Amino acid sequence: MMFDLGCLIVDVKGGDRISRNSTRKRGINPGRCIPRLRVGLRKTENPCSFPSTIKHPPSNIPRSGISLIEILVSIFVLLFGLMGVAAIFPVGNHYVIEGEKFDLGSSLTQNAFEELSARGMLQPELWLYASTIAGGPLNSDFIVPQTNLTPPPNKTKGYFNMPLTTPPLIGDDTYPFGPGHAFVLDPLGTANISELRFPFAASTLPGPNNPWFGATVPLSGNVWPIRRLTLPQANGVPLNTAVGETIFRLRDDLAVTQPEEDDRPSIQNWDLDNSVVPPRLLRRQYKGDYSWLATIVPTSSEALDVLQPSSGGYGEARYDVSVVVFRRREVAPSATSERLIQAEFINDGEIAIFDTITNDKLLVDAAMEDIRPGNWIALAGVNQTTGVFMMKWYRILARDEETDETGNFMPFGTTATPPVRYLTLDGPDWPEGSFTDLRAILMPGVISVATQQLSMEDFSLWKN
Repeated sequence: MMFDLGCLIVDVKGGDRISRNSTRKRGINPGRCIPRLRVGLRKTENPCSFPSTIKHPPSNIPRSGISLIEILVSIFVLLFGLMGVAAIFPVGNHYVIEGEKFDLGSSLTQNAFEELSARGMLQPELWLYASTIAGGPLNSDFIVPQTNLTPPPNKTKGYFNMPLTTPPLIGDDTYPFGPGHAFVLDPLGTANISELRFPFAASTLPGPNNPWFGATVPLSGNVWPIRRLTLPQANGVPLNTAVGETIFRLRDDLAVTQPEEDDRPSIQNWDLDNSVVPPRLLRRQYKGDYSWLATIVPTSSEALDVLQPSSGGYGEARYDVSVVVFRRREVAPSATSERLIQAEFINDGEIAIFDTITNDKLLVDAAMEDIRPGNWIALAGVNQTTGVFMMKWYRILARDEETDETGNFMPFGTTATPPVRYLTLDGPDWPEGSFTDLRAILMPGVISVATQQLSMEDFSLWKN
């Protein structure tokens, strides 16, 4: 008879100890517990279990769970996360709007170049000055026709309306205007004001207001050299606002109504013909936030001379033609919407704007108001090698938020230390040796500019 005592099996008869390993030899599975014979075992007691003789020390680890402080900390962290998610929505909306602006601006520049060509706008004989000239009619001809031809008059044999030797032309201005050195086709602006000079702020300068007239490399003409022009309608009358809107304003930014239900799509607004029942749809309404003008700058002194159709070189010279796209431009140009201030290059891509006449910080701040990175500005100056007037467009990459009044900036050739604001620009190369004595033209809302070198044309849908 055998008894299992712990890990041993005892053979009572022989008195030998039999290890578990030896049970394999006798066909006994060592991994299986063999019940022991014990007296007084309860039926519910496991015959293979033994009471533990190992005493464990009491544990100092508290029972697992989440305290109120942990909950509050978790809520605090979650709150910051939700705030970060919420901040994404206005930022995303801002970039959506910016993307839409630049997309529309890019498409509008291409459309504008097609309009310039299709409507024959690049024909000086069709240009009209944007002012009343010497008692003449509003928007006098840029090219004065010759009358001694058969049949008269004939603009293709004409001459510039404003020679440099002309006596006083406008109001109290005692200086001759001359034909100009650069030109701005701006029928929308011209329909609302009669101002020959561009930008409008140039008209507020005391004469003679050509800052390069007495320079080391002078620019001919006493008066500011950029002229504002318009175009005629088919009947010869200058473009009015209604006609100009159809050409120089984008109509793709559609006007829609947002329904009260957030899950409903926008509703297109329409102009209606209420003379019939039910009203008839005429055309889709648009916001009209985007408009454009064009600047034309001769690239050489010869190019300015051959603007006259009577010149033998007409149509051969090249001009920098730029389409300038605005978003929400003021209808009537003013000194606030078209600004002018001194500037010079500090290094490649960086300019300083300042005013040495008044040394007024407020003037610099006013010039930079609403001018932001991504907008465009124009720089004007004279090439100190060739003497040719230049006007180029640049996109603002960065700007100083505050005007520097420390007196550390001294414009070239002066001893003044005016307040200054610095801008970083991206755009065409500016000629070496001509980095100083510049003027910056700043207009809020210029979102896109494209420039091509083109020749003047001799065909137009408007030409008789």
